[in-house]
Amino acid sequence: MQIAVTVVAYEAADTIEGVLDRIPTTIGGHVPSVLISDDASSDHTAELAEKWAARNPHFDVEVTHQPVNLGYGGNQKALYQWAHDRGADVALLVHGDGQYPPEMADQLVAPLLAEQADAVHGSRMILPGGAKRGRMPIDRRIGNRVLSRTFNVLSGSELSEWFSGFRAYRVDRLMAIPDLHGLPDGFDFDTAITLRLLENGDRIAEVAIPTHYGDEISRVPLLRTGLAGLAHAVEHWRRYGRHGSPTGGTPHPDR
Repeated sequence: MQIAVTVVAYEAADTIEGVLDRIPTTIGGHVPSVLISDDASSDHTAELAEKWAARNPHFDVEVTHQPVNLGYGGNQKALYQWAHDRGADVALLVHGDGQYPPEMADQLVAPLLAEQADAVHGSRMILPGGAKRGRMPIDRRIGNRVLSRTFNVLSGSELSEWFSGFRAYRVDRLMAIPDLHGLPDGFDFDTAITLRLLENGDRIAEVAIPTHYGDEISRVPLLRTGLAGLAHAVEHWRRYGRHGSPTGGTPHPDR
């Protein structure tokens, strides 16, 4: 079993080394490879990642500095293709800004290794009051809950959160998405890929994670990302109806 920790990073010089330090030396009993993609940052993110790699020879680390900005979704697509080309079985998504807990990698990949799921989302909305205690701004808390419920209605799923960026996937299921590289390059990528997995009948599990909002700058345009995600969900509903769930499902007969 090969596990790839895929790290999306942009202007993360202040946080990248601390985030990488939190990656467990083994995940699910396996030593992971670490793939870091700096999305054309203007700071020293890639250089600091390279220095971290030199200090941690027990990891198999690759760092790339993208020559042009691919966007949040574009950077993920590049990393998943990279993981596939390296023969990885599981891809774990980590953000270089430290908003999500890489030390919880074992819990996130456990349902995949047990063959109980094809994708796992870390959810900040499972623990009552957790998002508020973690300083998630009130507009984001309300928007997250309202849109997640709306997406569930449109897709027939029961996910507690659609907007977490802490995720793990079976790489073969990612590669089974016919238009993976045609999915959005922006922040609405996470919604779009979740819908594709549901359309394919893949099983999505959730694991409770803590919420962390510190002093880092959030680069996610809340309104624009929410509206783009809503457009994807409406299109899904129009094409397939309400089918699919976090425990999998069969394609709609009109598919």
